[in-house]
Formats: sequence, structure tokens, C-alpha cells
Amino acid sequence: MTEAVSIKDMRDIIEQLRMDLATTQNELENIILDNNDLRSQVTNLINENNTLKAFLSKTPPKKTTPPRASSDNKTEEFSNRNILTLEQNLKDLELQLKSSKNEIADLNNQIITLQKAVQAKEFEESSLIQHTINLNSEIDKSKRPKLCILTAHPGVRC
Repeated sequence: MTEAVSIKDMRDIIEQLRMDLATTQNELENIILDNNDLRSQVTNLINENNTLKAFLSKTPPKKTTPPRASSDNKTEEFSNRNILTLEQNLKDLELQLKSSKNEIADLNNQIITLQKAVQAKEFEESSLIQHTINLNSEIDKSKRPKLCILTAHPGVRC
């Protein structure tokens, strides 16, 4: 009876491990999707940053007339702030990307650990099942009626 309880417990544990594995795989898929989104955002910001840098390098020299100088300074200051903001956003996204990669690596390690645990429990369960079969076979052998062949020897009893 204890073998049957142990096998049931092991089956429950294996099922729980399988559910944990499925959950972890779903989390990994979500993180991969987020990671892809972040990569896309990083690419877009890099492109926008390059465009702004190219635009700034192509702008003609500033005129020195007083009214326009203040307007050009404001435009340049605005562009510089935009570039700084974009560069900071890019750095933030790169940090998020690195964090996502680390989390993906951690989840991959968890998946491997869970897969090994499931395999170990399945092996343990199959060993217990085989042991139970062997015990049942031994019990069956002891309960079998013995065949007694009657011979002409008077001292032999069945």
C-alpha cells in the first residue's frame, strides 16, 4: 500500500513540476517578446539619434544678427536637449535590455533545473513501479499451486 501512495505522491509532484515548467516557459516567452520590443525601441532611438546628429551637422553656420541669434540659440538648445534626452533614453533601454537578458538566462536555468527534477521524479516513479511489479510477481509466485507429479516412489509426498 505504501508503494501506491508513494507513486501517487510522485505523480502529483511530477504534475506540479510540469505546471511550474509551463509557467516558466510562458514567462520566458513574455520576456522574449518584451526584449524584442525593447530592441525595436533601441533601434528606433538609434536611428532617430543618427538622424538628429546628421541634421545638426548639416545646418548652416549661425548668423550673428541679434534677433535671430537668440532664436538660433533656442533651437540649438532645444535640439541639444532632445539629443541628450534620446541618449539617456537609449542608455535606459540598453540597461533594460541587459536586465531582460539576465532574466532570460535565469529563467533558462530554472527551466533546465525543472526539467532535470521532472526527469529524476519520472525515473524514481518508474523504478518504484518496476519494484512494485517485481514484488507483485514474487507474491504471485508464492501463491501459485505447486504441481506435484506422482511417481512410483513410496516415500515422496506432495
